[in-house]
This record gives sequence, structure tokens and C-alpha cells, in this order.
Amino acid sequence: MVNPQTPREHLAVELRARIVRGQVPAGGFLPGIKELARDRGLSVSTVHRAFELLREWGLIEGEKGERPRVRALADSSLVPSIRPAAVESPSTAALPAAELFDLVLLLDGEVVTRFSTLVDPRDGRELALVLRSAVRRRGGDEERLAEYELQLHRPGEDEPMTTFVLPARAGS
Repeated sequence: MVNPQTPREHLAVELRARIVRGQVPAGGFLPGIKELARDRGLSVSTVHRAFELLREWGLIEGEKGERPRVRALADSSLVPSIRPAAVESPSTAALPAAELFDLVLLLDGEVVTRFSTLVDPRDGRELALVLRSAVRRRGGDEERLAEYELQLHRPGEDEPMTTFVLPARAGS
């Protein structure tokens, strides 16, 4: 998400970070909409729209009227591969936990979209979620997730610091 601006975006980004870092485990429940609205001083509709963002990003599931449940994130389709150049890159060793990067989503070598977000370039689960979310937002084919590349660029730099890809699903 490019610099969250609205209260719903701030809440969604905060909850996303808690999910990605395992503070809310897979199968666990997020707080209820009314509870979060009361605790944060937000309207119920703002919290509901934040949850809709989390659903769109593939992080939560649940029927209308149910508390949102965190989806399992550890399956093989969400564990990214890091190209060898990225693993050996000294530029990733001294990075803070999260930093603003310019990202480029590619499919078959063609740019699909460009955006900026706060991300930890060493956190494979988080990068997998960013890639999956970018594909979904652009209406991409989730069956082809392993064909997408996500390049991370430091702001203002043309050369990518590293590139991330998801592994092909077993049996495909």
C-alpha cells in the first residue's frame, strides 16, 4: 500500500503487519468490527472497509456476520524463492526491519504495475503477500503467480536491489 492515507488504510496496514509477523496466527480471529471501532475511535464502516482490504489482499476469510479468520499463509504457494543474487547481496544485510521501496511487478518480462510500499526485503512471507496482493489488484491470474516477478528498488534508483518470485505449485 502506497503510504496509507485514510483511517481504513492505516488500520488495514497495521493488521496486515500483525498477521504477517505471526502475531495473529493462521486460523486465529481478528477482533470484532465493533470492538475495534470502539477501541480505535473509528466508525464501524471504517473498520469494515479495512477488513475488506484484508480480504482483498487474501489475508482473512469468513462469511458476513462472522469474525474474520486469518488464512493459512505457510502453504507452498506463499513461500517465495529468492534469486541467488538477492541472497548474496550485502545490500540486504544492513537494512532496517521495514523500509519504503519502489516495487515493479512483472509478468513475462513486461511491467504490470509500479507502486511503493513499506516492506522488509528479508521477510519472504511479507513479500509473498505483497506480490499476491498486487496480482489480485490488477486482476491477474492467480494460477500464474509463480510466473510473476517482484523487483524491489530503492526510491530513485533504476537498478533493482533484488527480485522475488514465488515457487511453482507442486504438481504443476
